[in-house]
Order: sequence, then structure tokens, then C-alpha cells
Amino acid sequence: MLEANNEIAALIVGAAGTEPLLCEAHNRCGCEFMLKDAEQRYLQLLPCMIRKLLLQRDRSETTNDMLRSSEKRYEDLIQAIPDIVYKIDPSGRFTFVNDAVRQLGYSPSELIGTHFSSLLHAEDVPRVSRSQVLPTMRGSITGPSNAPGLFDERRAGDRCTHGLEVRVRRKNGASAPNMIASVTAYGEIAAAGHYRTEIQQRFFTGTVGIIRDITQRKRSQQMLHELSLAMEQSKTAVCIARADGRIDYANPYFLRLNGHRPEDVFGQNLLDLLSDYLQEETATEVLKAIESGAVWEGDSIVWRRDGESYWSWIKIYPVHDADGEIQSHILFVEDITDRKQSEAWLRQNLQDKDRSLQELQQQMNGNLQLVSGLLAVQQDHTIEPQALRELNRSAIRVIALETAYEQALAGANWNRIDLRDYLSSIIPQLARRYGVDPLTLSVEFQFDSLELALDRAITLGLITAEILGYALDECDIRYLSVSHQARHARNSLTIGHGGSDIFGSAAEQHSAAGETDDSRSMLLRIVEFLALRIDGSFMHDEQDGARYSIEYRE
Repeated sequence: MLEANNEIAALIVGAAGTEPLLCEAHNRCGCEFMLKDAEQRYLQLLPCMIRKLLLQRDRSETTNDMLRSSEKRYEDLIQAIPDIVYKIDPSGRFTFVNDAVRQLGYSPSELIGTHFSSLLHAEDVPRVSRSQVLPTMRGSITGPSNAPGLFDERRAGDRCTHGLEVRVRRKNGASAPNMIASVTAYGEIAAAGHYRTEIQQRFFTGTVGIIRDITQRKRSQQMLHELSLAMEQSKTAVCIARADGRIDYANPYFLRLNGHRPEDVFGQNLLDLLSDYLQEETATEVLKAIESGAVWEGDSIVWRRDGESYWSWIKIYPVHDADGEIQSHILFVEDITDRKQSEAWLRQNLQDKDRSLQELQQQMNGNLQLVSGLLAVQQDHTIEPQALRELNRSAIRVIALETAYEQALAGANWNRIDLRDYLSSIIPQLARRYGVDPLTLSVEFQFDSLELALDRAITLGLITAEILGYALDECDIRYLSVSHQARHARNSLTIGHGGSDIFGSAAEQHSAAGETDDSRSMLLRIVEFLALRIDGSFMHDEQDGARYSIEYRE
């Protein structure tokens, strides 16, 4: 009974001759004992022994309460940590799993009693299972450093498993992929001492382990590996230096590009390296940026170790820690010699083309002036009125073209001119061609400067010349209004004057200058043809005097 209840404080009182039995009872269950004597003096000691037993019982209960409290705190701690804690019995079946296993979709009760292999990826089981790993290593001497990692570990101390990486399966139906985990496991041993024979017995009770999710770490390692490969293969030279300037890394292209050996770069000071190989002005700017913690980017000539130079794009970028302190600098260098040569060739080519185009426009302008002079000579020797009008209109068209090219040559952009300046130049010339003093002709521009492509400006100038030439020749006009509006994707140029519409009914009844219906019809066809040339349309009306509008697409 005492063996079955060894936590009970007991006192055995025995008669003389029972000493062997009392000693055995004491050894087996640790109880106290007293021997009776003939004088019954043991009765005097009995109260003391009882008080001693009661005190031991109280201490034992207190110790048990503290132990239970400690076990509860330990259990709460085990349940609170994010890592999966497990215990398996000697056969490999789970006897305990903490609540962290829920991150895999399991509840602890689902795994209790199941073999640990059900939790691991099938391909990983053979390399972490004791029953499959140890037979392959029979006869090998490994030592602590080369001891195999086992999920169902039985060893303790230095030889226990640390950092064993396995794939842990999530419960069927879980959307996330399998977890990559690091396992630390050790064997739990129970020792029992057999006092009579002085032989200590040891019993293996199971394996205790911790599973830590390292999926993100493995992904980060894979990403770093891929970035490292990309850096090694990159055609951009990369160099990394600590905050004090000492170079820790340079990729192979950096060494090849600048003709360095690794020992020429690693451990050297980045500031000294830049001072030796950059232009003095650039080196000063870069050093200031490094000292101030700023980013610097620009193009510079760089001298290689052998003295040859090349054009490079350079960027220096500071790397800060969480407190904002600079931890390192990253230097990027890219050989842009070919790009610089191409840019120089393109600039020279563009300059040559601009020069050729200007020469061509000057020749064209000279030819237009020649045509204008020939028309003037022919006009001086022509008597027939209708022929004179046509020659005059042809001369006006040449003037419109000549003026446009002159302004294009004078401007910064030869293929665009200002429409207002252009029309302001040709309207006075039109007036003089038809015998009207420009000072007596009031012209109101109702829009500010407007830059247009040369071909569109010329077309609008020709239309203006055709309409105003006919109006000046037929009507006694002294006022002109010119407006321009932009509506969505279409623009509109409107010319107005106080006279009659040259295409209206009044014009058909009156032709003071002797114009015929055929000439007005020809004029309308010319204007509509020019409008179509710029994807536009022509309209006219007599609201508040004559108005002529050209809508076109810019």
C-alpha cells in the first residue's frame, strides 16, 4: 500500500526483531520508523516524529502546488509561442502538439496518435526518419558535427538534431503551399535508480522537438541567390562599400571594365579609388555627395587601370539602417561610350541636315522671288484686264509662300511658324498689290500668338490671300477681323469684313471690277481644295458683314 501511495507521509513503529523489515520499507518507500523499547521511551519521541511528518507533508504539498503552478506557466508558454512544439513516443507517434499547429490547418487532437510521417512531405521522410537513415550509416563514425538530423531524434546533448530543414504538409484543402521548416529535436530520457543493487536504469520515453516556419527565410535566400546571379552576370558594374569607405564587394564586370584584380579593389577605400579614376571636377562632386549622404548621378569620363578612358554613367546611392544612419554606399557604373559616340554622330548628322534644309529653303525662297519677279515682268506687259487679275493673284500666292519660308528660316524651329505673325506680314502686302494703303486698312487680330506646323500655316495663308485678294479687288473694305478658336480636336480660323460676301447673292448682282461668275466659282473651288489639304472645310455667311471660316484638324 505504501509503494502505491509513496506521496503519503508514514511512520512505522516496530517491535524488536523487525529491523530488517523496517529497513526494507524505508528503502522502498522512504517512510520513517521507530523501534519499541521495554521502557516505552519511544512514546516520548513519538509526538516529535509526528510533527516532523506533518511538517514534511506541508512542505511536500507546497512544493507540489509550486510545481503544478510552474507546469501551468510552462504549458501556457508552450501554447503561446508561434513555433510548433511536439512530442512523439518511441514508435514515432505524436503524444503532444501545441496550438501553433493550427497554422497548418490541423487541430492538436487530429495529430495525437498519428505517425510523424503524416505531417511531412513524402519525399523528405526517408532522409529524416531514424528507421531509414541509421541503417545507411551503420559502421560510420560521424561525431557531433556530422551527426545525421532526425525528426524522431533519440540523442541528447551535442549530438541532438539542430536546423533540420524539412517540408511540412498543410492539411488537405488549405490554400497556402507547404511550409518549409527548421526542426530542433532531442531524445527525452527517464532515469530510475535501483538503490539496492546500485544499478541505474535508463528508459527512452520519446522525442521532444520544435518546428519553426522558415518559408519566408528560404524565399528570401532564393531571392538573394537569384539577385546574386543577376549581379554576377550584369553588364552594369556594381561596387559596395561600407560607411567608412572600405570596399566589401565588386561584381566581375566592375573588375573587367576597369582592369582591376580582386586584390586591387576589395578592402580598399572607395573614395581613393574614385579620386584616382574620375575627372577631378566629377570626383569632387561625388565626394561631396558621399560625405553629405546624398544620391549622385551623372556622366563622366573614367580612366581604367591601364590608362585608357571611357564614357560612363555613374550613380552612387547611400543605404540607411532603421535609425537613418548610413550603413554603406552602392556604386553603379555603366559604359556608355557607344551611346556617347552615337549621340555625337546624331548631333552632327542633325546639324548637317538642318544646314542642308536651310540651304534648300533659301534656294526655294530665292526661286520664289525669281518667279515673283517674272510674274511682275509679265504683268507689266499684259493689257487684258482678266489676265492681269490672274497674274496678280499668282504673284500673291508666291508672296504667301515666300513670307512663310522667310519666317521659318528666321525662327528657332524651321518647320513651325507663328500664324498671327505670318498673317500680319502678308495682309499689308495684299493691300499694296490691290492699290490699298495698308495704313487705311484696320486689321484686328482676336487671338494671341499661335504656333502651327509650316504646311498648315502656309495653307491658311494661301486661303487668306485668295479670299482677301478677291474682296480687296471687288469691295471697298477698310476693316478686317481675324479670329482663331480651338474646339476639341478641331480648330477654326475666321476672317470677317464689313463688305458683302464675295460668294453671296449681292456679289452675283454686282461686280464693279468686272468679275465673272466663272472666276468666283474657280475661287471657291481653289479655297475648298486648299481646305481639304489640311483635312478641313470651308464655310461663309453674311451675318454682321461677310465671314469666311476654315475648320481644320491640328
